[in-house]
Amino acid sequence: MKRYLVVANQTLGGQHLLEAIKRLHAEQPASFTVVVPATRTAGLYSTVLAAYAGEPSTADTDEANAQASARLAQLLAMLHAAGVDASGAIGDEDPIAAVEDALRSQTFDEVVLSTLPPGASRWLSMDLVHKLERAVDIPVIHVYGKARQYPTHIEQQANEDVAE
Repeated sequence: MKRYLVVANQTLGGQHLLEAIKRLHAEQPASFTVVVPATRTAGLYSTVLAAYAGEPSTADTDEANAQASARLAQLLAMLHAAGVDASGAIGDEDPIAAVEDALRSQTFDEVVLSTLPPGASRWLSMDLVHKLERAVDIPVIHVYGKARQYPTHIEQQANEDVAE
């Protein structure tokens, strides 16, 4: 059975990533482990202020972890519904560190890196694909597409209130 490490954040659950995973799953028996780097989305100004004050921005970290957890849970539910063997975890906010951590604990045959499209992707602007290829000894498959739109906490609560 082939083992894939999937690395994504904003694109989790996007059609391009689901299609890539389903295609790989259809080619041969495979299992997928999804690692979501808990990337903080706070603006540069608040990050610089927190760093200047010598304080970690825990609100940013908590929010990043919450968003990553929600995206991961939804993707895993979609994959399980499609009959795909998948598990996942939240990783370091640095995608390369998240991959290296996963590779220390498990063996994988390939990495599937999912990003936003060129021009919109911060990961591509930092040349993550090439840096990751140099950092690991296994092939890296790069897929990209739009981010999936997830309801906000307020929208989820409103939907739950309507359903009651």
